[in-house]
Amino acid sequence: MEKAFTVRLKPKNGSSITKTGLADKPLSPNKITWTIDVNTNLDTIKNAKIVDENIAGLEFDSVKVYHLNVGYDGKLTKGLAIEDITKFPIELGDIDSAYRIEYVTTINDTSSKD
Repeated sequence: MEKAFTVRLKPKNGSSITKTGLADKPLSPNKITWTIDVNTNLDTIKNAKIVDENIAGLEFDSVKVYHLNVGYDGKLTKGLAIEDITKFPIELGDIDSAYRIEYVTTINDTSSKD
């Protein structure tokens, strides 16, 4: 008699959430591409919701959400896009897998305030 079972390994160095931003050029940038990785530690999260408030001087251009594959060694690989999520807040519901949110903001206000 054969039995099938699934073993779920927790990755090294996973986290609940991380956020990074990359400007389109080093001096006088016009756009920033943001990346938010969610649940790379593969915990079970009930009613997961990602809210990112717009910062004054930045305007949201686009938002894309992807499944994120997490290797046992912590290596992250972007998976398939989730087509029906295009704006914040992002409601993922009950999750036990990882997601990547990528969005672009345009810099509208470059003045500095002293």
